[in-house]
Amino acid sequence: MHSFACICLAEYFSRRPTSLVDFTSFQQISKMAGSRVAHATLKGPSVVKELCIGMALALAAGSLWKMHHWNEQRKVRQFYDLLEKGEISVVVQEE
Repeated sequence: MHSFACICLAEYFSRRPTSLVDFTSFQQISKMAGSRVAHATLKGPSVVKELCIGMALALAAGSLWKMHHWNEQRKVRQFYDLLEKGEISVVVQEE
């Protein structure tokens, strides 16, 4: 805001007004300079963007969960295979 005021004052004084009655030209300059400033506009949420982000996060979380499930299945299958071969036992050996 300070740079805007400085620009307006610089334009006003560069014209070298002859009297103090020339204040209306200062108002015109400030109105003209105000139209050049770009203001950020607030946008609402993008439904398509949110749907895409949600689907990507769901696929990532689902794939991690599925990998965990496959890993647990592999461990159980390996345990029963070793149990069938007789390499391990669930019975505690007595001494």
